[in-house]
Amino acid sequence: MRKLIRSLRAFWQRGTRGWADEDVWDFNGYMTRVLGQGIARLMKDKSGFPVSFLTDNGFERETPSDKDWETLDAQWRDTLNQMVRGFAARALLNDNATWQFVNDKLVHDEALEAKLVAERDKGMELFVKYFDALWD
Repeated sequence: MRKLIRSLRAFWQRGTRGWADEDVWDFNGYMTRVLGQGIARLMKDKSGFPVSFLTDNGFERETPSDKDWETLDAQWRDTLNQMVRGFAARALLNDNATWQFVNDKLVHDEALEAKLVAERDKGMELFVKYFDALWD
């Protein structure tokens, strides 16, 4: 019964304010899941790309051709995908995925960690750069 009450309280808190008291215990993990999944949904449902993406790609004064629009749209989708991968990498790092037991010995996969850190850093860089453009 206690678990049910706690679950209902968390459900209500998330519905009214976007986070529950219990989410704060691992707030970075909670935000990693929410933001990664939200950006993945934006990537699926998007209907364009931000105006700032035009200027970032050299279209300050000229109007892009139809082919340019298609290319820019694909590049924006790739940018969103890199953000999603960055949050996924962050989640794996948070879950200590670079550590595992092999023959009863704890082994650290440094190559995997370097790859995940690079993906996380690139994704976070793009997330910060385009934070104000994450809407549809």
